[in-house]
Amino acid sequence: MNILRAVLLLTLGCCLFAGSRLDAYDLGGRWTRTQSDGNGIERGDPVTLLWSIVPDGSSYDRSDNSDLVQFMDNLWNVPTESRINTFTERSWFAPIQDAYDQYSYVSGISMVYVAEQDERGRSTGQFGDMRIGGEAFDTNPNVNVLADNTYPNGGDMRIDTTPGEQVTGYAAFRNLISHESGHGVGLGHTDPVGAESIMEGGLQTHFFGLQFDDVYGVNRLYGDPREKSGGNDGSATATSLGQFEFSGAISLGTDAIDSVVEQFDDDWLGIDGDTDQDWFTFNTLKPGLANISITPLGPSYHTSDQGDFDATQQSDLTLEIYGPGATLITTINSTGLGGSESAEGVSLSAFDDYYVRVVGDQDANQFYQLDVEVELAEVVVEINRRTGAAAIKSELNERVSIFAYELESQVNALDPSDGAWNSLTDQQVGAFSETSATASMLAEQTQSTGLNLEANGQATIGSPYSPTITEPFGTAHADESMSFSYTIREGREFKDVHGVVNFVGDPLFNNVVLSVDPDTGLAKLTNESNTTIQFNGYSIQSESGSLLADSWESLEKQGIENWAESFTTSETVAEYDSTMLTELAPYEVLELGYLFDVDGVQDLTLSFVMESRRVSHSGDLLFEEVVYELASLPGDYNSDGIVDLADYTLWRDSLGATGLKLAADGNRDFIVDAADYDVWKSQFGQVLDSTGPSEAQVPEPTGVWLLLGIVGLASIACARSR
Repeated sequence: MNILRAVLLLTLGCCLFAGSRLDAYDLGGRWTRTQSDGNGIERGDPVTLLWSIVPDGSSYDRSDNSDLVQFMDNLWNVPTESRINTFTERSWFAPIQDAYDQYSYVSGISMVYVAEQDERGRSTGQFGDMRIGGEAFDTNPNVNVLADNTYPNGGDMRIDTTPGEQVTGYAAFRNLISHESGHGVGLGHTDPVGAESIMEGGLQTHFFGLQFDDVYGVNRLYGDPREKSGGNDGSATATSLGQFEFSGAISLGTDAIDSVVEQFDDDWLGIDGDTDQDWFTFNTLKPGLANISITPLGPSYHTSDQGDFDATQQSDLTLEIYGPGATLITTINSTGLGGSESAEGVSLSAFDDYYVRVVGDQDANQFYQLDVEVELAEVVVEINRRTGAAAIKSELNERVSIFAYELESQVNALDPSDGAWNSLTDQQVGAFSETSATASMLAEQTQSTGLNLEANGQATIGSPYSPTITEPFGTAHADESMSFSYTIREGREFKDVHGVVNFVGDPLFNNVVLSVDPDTGLAKLTNESNTTIQFNGYSIQSESGSLLADSWESLEKQGIENWAESFTTSETVAEYDSTMLTELAPYEVLELGYLFDVDGVQDLTLSFVMESRRVSHSGDLLFEEVVYELASLPGDYNSDGIVDLADYTLWRDSLGATGLKLAADGNRDFIVDAADYDVWKSQFGQVLDSTGPSEAQVPEPTGVWLLLGIVGLASIACARSR
């Protein structure tokens, strides 16, 4: 050990405890109350610790008459004209500040200086949680005691002001403060072999302040630096990794890689115990794929009292990936203690927020490195969650030619029928032929003329997405895990490329939905689930009075037996059936007329009466989670924006088909028949642009649908099928 001088740093209030683990560091308690945080803070919680310097002649817990300031001024040769009542410009103040700043860099501790007196020497009424004063107390000529410090919730430091018995120089004094402050935050003495520590029993001057063992202990007590300012213990407060505008990678937590800690090392990630969790979030400018991994970090060393210590094997970490709405995508824990965990090829939709969650299984601190690598896609399959429509879409600013593609679903969420999948083969694009047409895979290829996508162009392939909703009624349907790959030509060779399935639009609510067109005010109720529900009442409310009760086409006005209006105001419209329950089949729609004032505030809420339950979401939730659907063009059965012969072909090929979400079901009666031909015929030649159909032959909403999902409230009655 390289010691500047033979010293022993005395610590007070030492209350050590031993656990079952071989901890290299030594803990002596932590702060459970501070001026800034109040009472009740626990291990792993971040803290703000105020620190101050006791003016000469003042008393504090460690001395009745502190004389530190004059002693330090003399020791550091501070000029007389600089010996003012504030201390921040003193030469000896800087090493104290640097020592405390390092605690803020490496942990959940925020060290904040407060002055106990102003420039006129008057009391400010402020005092630190940790106060630094001094007096001459080293009366043993054989032992040079430089300073002592109390443990939390004390933390006051006393520096020996015996003449000739104190260190000089920036490095020595800074490390003295670092050591004593370690006791002040709860660290005891330690003696690592093969690593350095500021908490060794003698003054260390050949490195800067806190080292790995010290940082490990402080993180165990107060968490890592990202626990401050609200922490990152949940998705709402997740640490932002920003937006990936281009392919790239980011790494966090790298400073825990070895035992050496530099002055400004502030990149630390740790799970401080079995109650801690770390959340991170990011999004992308374009669809892409992500590889995400966590790797335990830290050195190995030995202590004479506690044996071998391997910082990488303190807790088995689990990696979880969440998609939009903090919906769980995958959980990874496959390598055991000390091993890296990784999620490869996570599909990313443009602008959607994705989350990473890290937890540990032991009540111990585990440092780790987080790596997120994002590759933005060049070609994607874009799928509308609500309509099932799909398109092969280029994200490039140049032309790309595709000679084959495969769209795969492990849960059979694809519909290969002619009424759903409108393949390139069916559209006679290039020289494609279908190679797979199953619920698990749709595939086509060509050996000659391919699909030429212009810059940012796309080719629609019908509405082949047909999910099976397995979630309970009222729980939104989660995206399936789907994969997409395609083939391009480089020179004379074909090259297979991994693409991305990019889901757009809001998920199927699996619930009763109130849809409002903000451009026209038209409203409708839809049972957006696979469950036939029974209901006998509903109410729609607007706190701002944005309802047009006179334009409301209630079920009573529509002549549905036994329904009666109960409220008809601009704040509330409601009706009920007191005699029986009305059935609403899966995806059945009830039109409610032009109910919404398009100049009003979008603050509608819905309560729905069914099966003896009432659940009502708040207006804020419904209108903050806004879902937009572009107006559809009647008769455009292949969703390419024009009603033409290709739509007739799709109608002809699916004639007689029955079921939900049929592409050629123009009147939405769950069967493809002659009536749907009439819809196509009446719209032939129409083109959908950004403002709607080019010729308004059939009244249709030209705006977008704002969707509200609600379940609701119930009564017991007989069921009636509509």
